[in-house]
Amino acid sequence: MVSCLFAICSFSQNVPINTLQTETHIINIRHLTIENGLSHNQVRDVFRDSRGIFWIATNNGLNRFDGTGFQYFTNERAGLLKNEIETMEEDADGLLWLMHGRPFYLTFRGFTLFDPMEQRQ
Repeated sequence: MVSCLFAICSFSQNVPINTLQTETHIINIRHLTIENGLSHNQVRDVFRDSRGIFWIATNNGLNRFDGTGFQYFTNERAGLLKNEIETMEEDADGLLWLMHGRPFYLTFRGFTLFDPMEQRQ
């Protein structure tokens, strides 16, 4: 299994250890894993919402990353239908639709409508 399954890129004036420099921008790359607070290293989807928050779907719940740290939500902590999240989308009201399972592989388990402001389903 790959130990690092997703990276967050941002533009900055700081020059970290892992840096790519282009003609006009510096791109920072940070590898984030369970050692940084991610709930599971198997990432299924990464989504940036309308407020700029990154949401990471994993095999062990939904993770919120604000650029400094993680907060995670599971069935037990936030009432999600299942902890395994395949993908997600944001609707016009800012609610996240979490899909559990894969419909084309006959493992579809349903949806959770998650309110990021309430941080519950």
